Amino acid sequence: MVQDLWILLNSGQVLYNRVFEEKIDPNLFCAMMSVLEIMAQELSEGGLTNFEMNNKSFSLLKKNDILFIASYTNKNKENRVNKELELIVKKFFKLYDLNLLTFAGEITKFKDFEEEIEDSLESLRD
Repeated sequence: MVQDLWILLNSGQVLYNRVFEEKIDPNLFCAMMSVLEIMAQELSEGGLTNFEMNNKSFSLLKKNDILFIASYTNKNKENRVNKELELIVKKFFKLYDLNLLTFAGEITKFKDFEEEIEDSLESLRD
């Protein structure tokens, strides 16, 4: 279902990422997405929620100043991926008490998040 997943702060700092086929540095991708989201917020009240490329689509969900980005192949249904992304967001906030005011940038605590959401992620064999 969800092929790639990035979780990042407004600043573009990557908290977690799981990338199927890494073609670009995750930090560079997340910085670009952060800038796009900020620009979209300025242009539209709701910000950026979805966009498509040639063979891949992206869904974005922002909650508590954290941006969740899921990519999926166009063969998947957008609504289904958006629901799955909402489940991922709920699991993330249930597992991690993240106070952004005191967050010191230590991201190693998020490295095992994939185990919690493996049912939402497309496996390498799919």
